[in-house]
Amino acid sequence: MMELLDMESDDVRFVGIHGMGGIGKTTLAEIIYDRVSSNCRFEGSSFISCVREKSTTARDIASLQKELLSTIMQEEIHVWDHHQGIRMIKKIMQNKKVFIVLDDVDSDEQLMALAGDRKWFGPGSRVIITCRDIHPLRTHEVNHIYKVEQLETAKALQLFSFSAFKKTHPMEDYKELSMDFVNYAQGLPLALKVLGSLLHERKLDAWKSEKDKLKAIPDPKIMDVLRISFDGLQELQKELFLDMVCLFQGQHRVNYKFYEMLESFGHYRIDIDVLVEKSLISKSEYGWLSMHDLLKEMGQEIVRRECPQEPGLRSRLFRLEDLYQVLKNDTGTDAIKSIVVDFCPEMKQRLNAEALSKMRKLRFFIFHHSRTIKWLGKPLKYMPTNELQFLEWSGCHLKSWPSSFQPKNLTVLRMCDSRIKQLWKGSIVSFSLV
Repeated sequence: MMELLDMESDDVRFVGIHGMGGIGKTTLAEIIYDRVSSNCRFEGSSFISCVREKSTTARDIASLQKELLSTIMQEEIHVWDHHQGIRMIKKIMQNKKVFIVLDDVDSDEQLMALAGDRKWFGPGSRVIITCRDIHPLRTHEVNHIYKVEQLETAKALQLFSFSAFKKTHPMEDYKELSMDFVNYAQGLPLALKVLGSLLHERKLDAWKSEKDKLKAIPDPKIMDVLRISFDGLQELQKELFLDMVCLFQGQHRVNYKFYEMLESFGHYRIDIDVLVEKSLISKSEYGWLSMHDLLKEMGQEIVRRECPQEPGLRSRLFRLEDLYQVLKNDTGTDAIKSIVVDFCPEMKQRLNAEALSKMRKLRFFIFHHSRTIKWLGKPLKYMPTNELQFLEWSGCHLKSWPSSFQPKNLTVLRMCDSRIKQLWKGSIVSFSLV
């Protein structure tokens, strides 16, 4: 970051800090601000925190402009509206060498009101902008963008240990459990700090209990911070994110078939780019989309909270125990749009196949290793077909389809390890039988 800021240069330089929620953007900006702002080479400095949170209205923007001007000038400056604020920033700062941090920006409007152009500031000025969404940084044509990456394991263990033990390494009896929590956090500083602080001065049995608890219920402090990015999405983008989480388990290779499938579900290609820009998913140079495990957990928790007690009232079923509960108790409803189960162990009780008939909005069905399931009735006979677009069912030992199974909108069919000998006449766009 110090190289990107290049303090010796006399140009006006905007530098962005970008990354997912909880990755440490604000902490990095604070460290740099503390190191640089007291430098006598600047005529004024200002750290404007929580820009997104504080700028929900035009009056809020004016309040931020007032804060910026007042801290730079070291006296109270009155700003009546954001248009006046823009004029005042230009007038007061165009000949001043200033150091400014705008923390947690999420829109072009915020940037245009606080640091609209390099010409607003005197030679040698520096403006740091932290952002979850890289798009405003690109639109604003900042000079450089620094992406904050996840901590490597050794540094993550140090940060966790400092929070849990107030030292840079774990106590001997806690080493294995400490690594379990470090692996859970996947290099996310927020999670390392929250969990370490929670476990500080607690006994081993409490550590083990928290580890078990995290498997069932994510930590709310971590989830609430991560959810900010999700809450800022448009409705269709939220649906796409939840589909990425639940249907594709947070990863998928990007190709024309993938985009074709998304479009068949009513999604748009551009929204994949939006999720990448907002740090909710990442795209590798080899064309793979992937997601941090805690973001995936956050998305799954959003679906669980749709109806915590009854999974049959949720939009997506992706946990084996939830699907079993719905099929056993016949509690399926129109709310269920997707089912994804990757592994089914041997079961003793029989499940009610007729329960599928109530899932009339079902469009996406992936069921692996189904040969281990004992059914009451034939599942495909009861599966609704009006909305069904994607069907992947491995180990479905049928030789022919039930006459009632007539999917009109099916675009992808995969029946690995099946005994199907004949397909019906219909509008299948693509299918694979292995």
